[in-house]
Amino acid sequence: MNSNFFKIFCILMIFFTYKSIAQTGKWEVVADMYIKSSGDSYWACQMIDIVSPNGKDIMVIGNVNFNSPHILQSSDSGKSYNYTLKIPPSVYESRANAISYPDTSLAIIVCDSGYYYRTTDNGINWNKHQFENKTRTYLIKFWDKNNGIIFQNDGLVRRTTNGGETWFDFPKVPVVNIPNASYLILFDKYSAYFTEADTKTDSVYYFHKTTDFGATWESYPGPEYPPGGSLHFVNENLGFQYGGISRGQFKGDRKFIRKTTDGGRSWKFVFDHEVSPHDPIVSLHFADSLYGIATTLAYVYQTTDGGETWEWDPSFTTAEFYERISTVIMLDQNSAAALAMNTWRNIYRYSRLGVSDIDDFDLNSENQFSIYPNPATEYIEIAIDINPTVNCKVDEGSEIKIFNTLGECVLNESIHPMTPSHRMNVGHLPRGVYYVRIGKQTQIFVKI
Repeated sequence: MNSNFFKIFCILMIFFTYKSIAQTGKWEVVADMYIKSSGDSYWACQMIDIVSPNGKDIMVIGNVNFNSPHILQSSDSGKSYNYTLKIPPSVYESRANAISYPDTSLAIIVCDSGYYYRTTDNGINWNKHQFENKTRTYLIKFWDKNNGIIFQNDGLVRRTTNGGETWFDFPKVPVVNIPNASYLILFDKYSAYFTEADTKTDSVYYFHKTTDFGATWESYPGPEYPPGGSLHFVNENLGFQYGGISRGQFKGDRKFIRKTTDGGRSWKFVFDHEVSPHDPIVSLHFADSLYGIATTLAYVYQTTDGGETWEWDPSFTTAEFYERISTVIMLDQNSAAALAMNTWRNIYRYSRLGVSDIDDFDLNSENQFSIYPNPATEYIEIAIDINPTVNCKVDEGSEIKIFNTLGECVLNESIHPMTPSHRMNVGHLPRGVYYVRIGKQTQIFVKI
């Protein structure tokens, strides 16, 4: 390839990557579940889930003091939250395990000891109930606001046809290895659940599918080995498995996403990358059949082509957000909501930015640092404007981090105090686009 042509190509790549970053988005903390105990202390909290029936109304459930259900609720697509359920953490109730929120006229939380909380007015009032068998309920899903199903310990399955007002025992769905379901995924007149493998039997797991609200079931095996991760289905056929696969002692893990288009009968890897230290994909969700989001504890990836390709989202970094993401949902193609890891208790909101929002992303804002040469071959020179008292400038003593497009930090160096420029050797890096991040500011360059 002609060198001049390649330089022009790189410049164009920078331009389009710049636009891509500008359109990536912005993350912010919008709420938290910190409940004051006494003095300056707070109750411990276990974050359970974040759910939405329509992208506008959202419920976040957590166990304060590990046994008292609390609900934070939003009616503005996650911009603000208010408590609608607060069981005093000093009073033992029952630990919440799962929530189903199929419609604004129904939400149910299931707990230990057969307890469950139910609302029919979008969280204004919650009523407490208990199943007669007082058995722990660990899964709940609704096909619609009337028809739902729960799984309890000891392989018990119960159904409702009136929105949870009454429940009846349900014939056990067929199982092959173990009696308890691990995942329960419902669509219109469709249900599938996936059981963990029993290595003493056949080392595979099975899908069980129904198209008539559970009256009859079809069973078939999944892939050749358990994925060591979780499931998310967009529709009856399109689904994803995600998580981490061990490479063995001292070899780290692989973070992976596998995709199926035939309801789980066959799968292919669409994201498969070694990670060290351990950082598997912990959450994945889709707004529709094209737009999806996946998170490790430290990074966020997005897809706009049905999961065929995934790109790192540089707008979320642990340098800026120490409280890492553990659960994420897409509200629509341009926004998402997420929970931090259990003990951090923060709630995030994500908004995809357009080109007009470029200043909000702080990319190139006020020329706080510049990169030369760009494209680069052996080194880059970073001209730094240090001003510790102005937030939009680079703080003295910050670190310079270079990330590749997978979100991996490939170089990390400290800025020497009062140094107007900093040279970094990049000759060993493979060709491609890289992101230079100092504090909250990001620039890009191309290595040729």
